[in-house]
Amino acid sequence: MALLLFFVVSMSIWEIARYGGAVRTEIESLAIANSDSQQWSLAQLEVEFDQMRIALLMFDPDDPVRVREFSQRFDVFYSRVETVMNGDAFGRVFDGSSVLSRMGSLREFTVSTAKIVDAGPQAVADAHPPLSSQMADLALNVRAISLQGIREFAVAAQDQRERVYSSLVRLAAVAGVLVTALSMGLFGLWYLWQFGARKTRSLRSAKLRFEAVINTALDAVVVVDQDARVVEFNPAATTIFGYSTQEAIGRSLSELIVPDHLVEAHEAGFKRYRDGGTARVVGKGLISMEAKRKNGELFPVELSISSIRLGNRELFVSYMRDITRRVEAENDLISARDQAMQSERAKAAFVAVMSHEIRTPLNGLLGTLENLKVTHLTGGQKRYVQAMEYSGAILLGHVNDVLDVEKLEAGKFDFARVALSPYELANRIVETVAADAQERGNRVLVEAVGDVPGFIVGDPARILQILMNLVGNANRFTEDGSVTIEIEFHNAASQIEYRVIDTGVGIPEGDVDRVFEDFVTISADNARSGSGTGLGLGIARRVVRAMGGQIGVESEVGEGSVFWFSIPADTAASIDAGPVEAESGSVAPTPRSQAPLRILVVEDNAINRDVLCEMLMRGGHSFEAVVDGAQAVRAASSSVFDVILMDLNMPVLNGTDATRIIREGDGPNATAPIIAVTANTAKDITERLRAEGFSDVIIKPITKRKLDEVMQISVRPGSALSDAASGVIVNEEILSDLGEALGADRLRHTCERFVDEGYQLIAEMRAMIGQRDVAGYAKVAHKFAGSAALVGANALMELLLIQEQQAHTRTLAALTVDLSRLEGVFAQTCDALEARLAA
Repeated sequence: MALLLFFVVSMSIWEIARYGGAVRTEIESLAIANSDSQQWSLAQLEVEFDQMRIALLMFDPDDPVRVREFSQRFDVFYSRVETVMNGDAFGRVFDGSSVLSRMGSLREFTVSTAKIVDAGPQAVADAHPPLSSQMADLALNVRAISLQGIREFAVAAQDQRERVYSSLVRLAAVAGVLVTALSMGLFGLWYLWQFGARKTRSLRSAKLRFEAVINTALDAVVVVDQDARVVEFNPAATTIFGYSTQEAIGRSLSELIVPDHLVEAHEAGFKRYRDGGTARVVGKGLISMEAKRKNGELFPVELSISSIRLGNRELFVSYMRDITRRVEAENDLISARDQAMQSERAKAAFVAVMSHEIRTPLNGLLGTLENLKVTHLTGGQKRYVQAMEYSGAILLGHVNDVLDVEKLEAGKFDFARVALSPYELANRIVETVAADAQERGNRVLVEAVGDVPGFIVGDPARILQILMNLVGNANRFTEDGSVTIEIEFHNAASQIEYRVIDTGVGIPEGDVDRVFEDFVTISADNARSGSGTGLGLGIARRVVRAMGGQIGVESEVGEGSVFWFSIPADTAASIDAGPVEAESGSVAPTPRSQAPLRILVVEDNAINRDVLCEMLMRGGHSFEAVVDGAQAVRAASSSVFDVILMDLNMPVLNGTDATRIIREGDGPNATAPIIAVTANTAKDITERLRAEGFSDVIIKPITKRKLDEVMQISVRPGSALSDAASGVIVNEEILSDLGEALGADRLRHTCERFVDEGYQLIAEMRAMIGQRDVAGYAKVAHKFAGSAALVGANALMELLLIQEQQAHTRTLAALTVDLSRLEGVFAQTCDALEARLAA
């Protein structure tokens, strides 16, 4: 090392001496350089040439001053040319460049001009034009010579400076090497001393930090060696496990904290890891397990183990946390959740039972009243029946309100997305409340604000429900005034807004914020007492919010109120957004006169059974009535029925089991439409019952109209009703209304689209049969029925709805026959539409 250092120092001194001499020479050369003077001479060459030209221009042979001025300027220029031409310093400027030829022409000019100047003023005056011309030609040469000289001298000066700079850099580098070599020796000695000191401090600091972390950790830290004996046991470990550090150090981990039933597995795992096996705990993150305290108590811990290697020795560091309180809290939460869920299930069960128990007698009451209305009654009796019917409807409304609240709070509401007319919905409300409004001396109006689209996409049933609550409320608190339904569509936000404006009594300021709360009723002298539960506005608010909208009210006592709500709604552009459906979300055909059917009525409640039979009798149908599922199975196995009306909750054998037995058997009614009659209003009740084999569902209380509608779409192909339904191919009234709404051109375009779509959907249905996809067949049939309903293709629509309902109970061969029949009806529909449009 010392020899290498001596060699480097010696070479550095020699290099400094050598490069020092070169630097001195370059500096001396730079000191005596006269490039600046030479550059000035070249610059003056052009200046003096220009001065001579000016003197020539002003030359006057009769003016001694002008003659002397020109002579002096020429002499100066002549001297400058001779200096440049004969100077050794200018050699590099002329050597090998075009400047030499330029200087030659310049010298020729000065020699020839000198002879003229020596000849006297008159000679100069005579040669004035040629001289001026020559000078003009030489001006560019003079400029080129001057610039070339400046460039050459600049390059030379730059080269010289670079040589000096390079010599200085080399000298500095050699000096730097020398200084570095000398410094390295000193630094090496200092570094070795510092390195030892740092290592000592680092080890001491690391030890102190490790002890601080271990001693202040809230979690137990236990370090064990390869034999599972404790080498570190921090204060938190003593607190959690009950052992002092002295007690724990050196003892086996198994006898300290491992529960007795886990000792064998712990020791086997430790041995497997030491023998090179797969780590199942070490380095696997947090693991929950049981540990044991000094007093033998078992408790839950969260454990993480990592390993470190010190030379040939491996240590295992365990971090353990007592999670007893957390586990207890989790168990409390689980218990609270289970109790809440149990309470919710009990609530749902209670609501379902109460719904059934209230709706069942209501069904008997309202059905009996409906049957009673068609009998011969006196004027007083008719008023009594109307009063009872009105009271029953109010009670049914209250039941529905409670069920709606339960569904909305449970998040069980589904919203349809179908094309609907905002204006038509408002008109329906007007028709519904017209009689009550007239009785109170009120006018109900509908107004459109701005450009309201003809069709939007939304849930018509829920919009009607909200409007009915708001308009009914407005009419109740208004007398001899008006209730206006304003409709406005906000294009930018894609929202439809309804405003219900009344001229009634208004709402006190202190009650405005409470009107949407449940069971809140605002009293007024002219409001009908006892006509509401206080749930209507609360339900409206829940429905609007569930649809992603907003609802509010503005009111002033004595002036009236404005209730408004806005909900998201895309424009439907006629049928482009899909079929216009009834407010229930599915297409419901208008009930018509039905051909007589043979019906099996299965109902254990005598009143409801009598009401159903009376309704069927009034419709001209024949029926057989039984009181339980077992009797229904026997009746269905021996007689053919067009429809079976099946109650669900019955003694001996319930309706679901009876339906399954009928479907699985080979009796004459295995494929007959079976309609479930229930008071259950759960949102998925229809899907659940169809999965059990029912064709459709009718919810109590039952009216004759509702019964006729369900039977009309559920009757199986080939029955009397199905045959009777084929009388009207296209409903002229529906088609005319559609034409008025769309115009002739768009009506034709709509019908053409319907025909094209129909061929495509029939092809899809045929493909579904080939794929044995009955559910897909039913889905396509439903979609096709919606389109048929829009253009008034009643016969096609009813047949499609029948096939949708029957698809799950029909064989593939039967579906093929049904599809052939459907194609025939579709062809008739296309012909009827074409004839109608051509008219």
